Amino acid sequence: MKRKFIQVILFAFILFIVGCSQSPSNQNTKLTLTSPISKDLSGLLVIQHTYYTNYFDTALKSEIMGKYIQTIEHSLVTVGNNSINRKGVASFTQDPLIPSDLEITTNSFYSKYNSLHKNDGLRVDKGHVNPYTAFDFDLSAAKESMYLENTCPQYSFFNEHQWLAVEQHVIKQVSLVYDKDSKQYKPNQDSITVYTGVLIGKNQINDGDYSIYIPDYYWKVITYKKDGNLVYEAWLGKNSADNTDTNPYDIKIDLDKLKKQIKSYYPNLDLEF
Repeated sequence: MKRKFIQVILFAFILFIVGCSQSPSNQNTKLTLTSPISKDLSGLLVIQHTYYTNYFDTALKSEIMGKYIQTIEHSLVTVGNNSINRKGVASFTQDPLIPSDLEITTNSFYSKYNSLHKNDGLRVDKGHVNPYTAFDFDLSAAKESMYLENTCPQYSFFNEHQWLAVEQHVIKQVSLVYDKDSKQYKPNQDSITVYTGVLIGKNQINDGDYSIYIPDYYWKVITYKKDGNLVYEAWLGKNSADNTDTNPYDIKIDLDKLKKQIKSYYPNLDLEF
């Protein structure tokens, strides 16, 4: 009896060892994320590209914040006729500075997911965190903005209407304006600093095989000097299929309220504004 008991225990131990020795690729054939972001942000990567910084969370496998400076030189190209046509830039690619095991989003995921939601209003875009229009002044800058890890799932109507209007407002802040006194065009601002990001909770979308997190909100803060004083503008837009508002002023928010909201998602995220 004792011998039989030992044999059973030995057999169970062997099964355990075999299960543990399976390769990660076999275990993760269908990757489903079930836990929200680690609140301590211990897995935050700060990735410095030429023209923007990506704050990438390794638990979510997603960018949660970006930062860049929009200058008058960049803006004049963007609003003029010399900007890089997006059709001439290669499609979204993986960010070479992010380890391959952290790359969860693919072009095929979006294609497959959207094919399941053709007529129900749930289609999503690859929503830029740091927008393409801020970097189309230069070919290398434009290509860097087209990394998949610089995007999150963003409901199409919200992305293409209200949030697009916010991004256009930012560009206009460093455009030329006509000065009646001098009768000349002068820069509205020489440069502005832009902080932009997403708030990710537990919501996910699934293409039938994989699940990835979809942000609850997109947010943006710009700061610049006006009449010698530092000025802040902030927006917080709901990323949902039922957000059909097109007015960017409806989602302007007090800076302190926005910071409180960001901290409710990421308590230990350092904010420079």
